Amino acid sequence: MTQDPFRVQSLWAGIRGYNCFGCAPHNESGLALNFVEDESGVSASFSLGPRYSSYPGVAHCGIIATVLEEVMGNALVIKAKRLCFTRKLSLKYVEPVLVGANYSASARIEAQDGDFYELEAAIYDEAGNLMALAKGSYKAISPEQALRTINIDPQTATEFFSYLRRDNP
Repeated sequence: MTQDPFRVQSLWAGIRGYNCFGCAPHNESGLALNFVEDESGVSASFSLGPRYSSYPGVAHCGIIATVLEEVMGNALVIKAKRLCFTRKLSLKYVEPVLVGANYSASARIEAQDGDFYELEAAIYDEAGNLMALAKGSYKAISPEQALRTINIDPQTATEFFSYLRRDNP
């Protein structure tokens, strides 16, 4: 089942205070990643400008970590319909990610045990070469927990929480 790549971003976009560095389309400093669902998970195509570099022409490793964590977090929202906090993130940088080149990041849920999830994500260049790999552990929270923990305005989050409650107890 493929869904509109802008669906989840539009759900977030309606929430007052939504300014995610990874996926908010209106955050001028952010990455503005758009996620597309496929059979096994989600993916996002991206290219990084020089503002995200470390060495000249090379993307900063913290930005690469952000892309990988962001695609895993959104895989949980899109595939599992769960809002989660990152518990553990491990990274392996295989090759330098270059500024101005085109890449794709993908993530899939590897395992679930109640509210705990294990995910894997990878970044590939246009030729299909592995550039970076991540494994992440996440803990799901309910919409009610989100309201208590995160500065989410309940008046503007109704549609988002309704989406998260679909197919969840």
